[in-house]
Amino acid sequence: MDFVVYQMRKQGVEIKKELLGDQPQMIGDLVITSAADARGRPTKVARLQRENGEILLELTEVQIDAFKGARLVLKGIEHRQTTQGPAEYAQQWLCVQAGAPLPMTSRERFFKESGGGRH
Repeated sequence: MDFVVYQMRKQGVEIKKELLGDQPQMIGDLVITSAADARGRPTKVARLQRENGEILLELTEVQIDAFKGARLVLKGIEHRQTTQGPAEYAQQWLCVQAGAPLPMTSRERFFKESGGGRH
């Protein structure tokens, strides 16, 4: 099933909720499955992937943190390659089912809060 995914953390640091709509979004099929981690232990893995199977994002040790309507929040561990070598970060994804309303951008929020029109 297609979802729009926003990463809610950058290098483990939480992004303010009111700025989430300004973050890059990725669209793809959300798949949650079991796999072996780097040590061979079974773990739940969430992947956002294209129809051809190309993995766009991946979380290990994934858990559903919140679920409401067409939205869910997944939390887990993001593995990244940095200039200092491999790194692991806490990560959360806001997953919005395709076609459902997306988080407002700061620009949209500004116009809504200021009355939205010209005077």
